[in-house]
Amino acid sequence: MYNKELRKNGWKVFRFWEHEIKKNPESYIKKLKSYMEKKIIFFNYKSLSKH
Repeated sequence: MYNKELRKNGWKVFRFWEHEIKKNPESYIKKLKSYMEKKIIFFNYKSLSKH
């Protein structure tokens, strides 16, 4: 329910289990970093295409 509301308002929801993060934190850092890099490229493209 909360996820649907957040997504409806433009948020990206990530859900990770604490014990999984503790086992392999680098994996989750890579996932988040990859998502953020894709967003930065997308926003840069959108801002450049307006000119």
